[in-house]
Amino acid sequence: MKTFAWTMTILVPEIVSRTLSPSVQFKKEVRAILPALVLGTLLGLLAIFPMRNRELSDGNFISLPFTFTLLLYPLACSAIGALAFGHDYIHRTLGSFLSLPVSRSGIWWMRLRISFLAMLPLAFLQLACFNSLVLWASFSGIHVNMDRWYLVLRVQAQSAAVPMLSGLFLAPWLTLVSRSPLFGTIVSMILPFVLGLISTSLLVAGGFDQQETPWQPLRLIPMIVLSIVFGILGWRKFKNLEVIDGEIGAAARTSTKVLRAEQIRRQSPMLQLFKKNLMLLRMPILLAVLGMLLTVFLNKDQATLWTLVYPATIVVLIGAISSADERQLGVAEWQTLMPVAFWKQWTIKFVVTWLSALVAGVMLPLLILFLKTDELQKIGSGDFFQVGGVFIVASLGFITITLYVSSLCNSGLKALIAAILVNIGVAYMMIQFFDAYSTLLWTDGIVGSREILELLPNGSRVQRTMAVPVETGDWWNHWQYWPFLLAIIGLAALAFFLAMRNHRCAERGPGRLLRQITAFAAYEAAAAAAIITFWNWYSWLH
Repeated sequence: MKTFAWTMTILVPEIVSRTLSPSVQFKKEVRAILPALVLGTLLGLLAIFPMRNRELSDGNFISLPFTFTLLLYPLACSAIGALAFGHDYIHRTLGSFLSLPVSRSGIWWMRLRISFLAMLPLAFLQLACFNSLVLWASFSGIHVNMDRWYLVLRVQAQSAAVPMLSGLFLAPWLTLVSRSPLFGTIVSMILPFVLGLISTSLLVAGGFDQQETPWQPLRLIPMIVLSIVFGILGWRKFKNLEVIDGEIGAAARTSTKVLRAEQIRRQSPMLQLFKKNLMLLRMPILLAVLGMLLTVFLNKDQATLWTLVYPATIVVLIGAISSADERQLGVAEWQTLMPVAFWKQWTIKFVVTWLSALVAGVMLPLLILFLKTDELQKIGSGDFFQVGGVFIVASLGFITITLYVSSLCNSGLKALIAAILVNIGVAYMMIQFFDAYSTLLWTDGIVGSREILELLPNGSRVQRTMAVPVETGDWWNHWQYWPFLLAIIGLAALAFFLAMRNHRCAERGPGRLLRQITAFAAYEAAAAAAIITFWNWYSWLH
């Protein structure tokens, strides 16, 4: 029996065909930028919806929408551009990529298109963060001056275009030149902010009012010029890209010299480990020095705004690259075979990382800002030591969490992206736990309470009861809050121990991560049960 098959050719546009059935190369490029895209999308949604009625931290003027607009959105755009053109350096696939029989110009434009499409939803989320209060007021039926809002929206759209230009043109060139996606991300994120401060200073010096809307597009001129220049340089660099780098390239470019016997000197292994970990943090320390030098040349308002941006970036960067960069360089595993106890190696690494972040990312930037704004003279000795102690403890916990995330990643850039999301999530959870703990103490009559007025997006105020200690407003000085503080210290110690285990082991699959998340959840449940049992016993005795 014969069968007959009848086929018909359907003409489908090429763009529809590529969308429905993307090529392997397209899937690979999208998968490379996926961490940065997921980070920006999650943080943008988190900034718009859950935080519309409340700040991320009570009593702190830095809200999550402000942080996303000023810091996280430029970081996501720069990371997308750096990962699109630098993931070959992370996975060591540059040689196989350059040997493919594919036009480099086609790959260049494809990566640019993918990066642009990935940045578009982040730009919309950034505009939504700018106008979150206006949007919620409109939905609530409150009158909004639409004419004025359209003018402000136009200026905001121009501001949203700056990180996109930086991620599309500056980040690729910086990544290709330095052969480091992390360097391309950080520098391309900070450079537009510096150019904005310089252009604003020039406009003010020229007699223009920086608040006037018609002069706002003038700030984009330096960025557009740099984008054109770096775009051409990046395209030429990508066309002439070679695999030769590092010591091989240095040996190929230099003449052969007669080797001489060098005298070997015995040195302390602890000192060598300290030096090795410090040398690993050269890039963030250098960026911190450049940031502090820039603070000196800015005026007081610009110095305050600049100090809100770069210290947090330096602290996260130091913790992110401390463990992940060793794994990317391929030296993390064999260093565990050194004739030094591993717990000593890890303790030295943690101490160097924490002290570097504390000094270069917190103390020195704040000291220079206080000297710049003359605020240091207004701080008393008691307040100085109290604030210093808070910064020391906060940086210790912050570095512990970031170092734990870094121990699970194989590159510094991925660790930086994941650490930001994890730190924000942990901070939000700690605030919720603190509110629940304060409510427990307040309902049991252990601490007092006070009434505060909370401002809602529609302009109304709602009275809310907040638990406070009886003697003082500093909760860590009140003994009733010590069980909560001990639980936080135990959580940091668990993260420190698991980070040490992760850094030592070569296997870091999903199973290990799932087991450690289960360990954290079990610890939190045990700590909550112990705290509730303790206070029930305390109330029964009294």
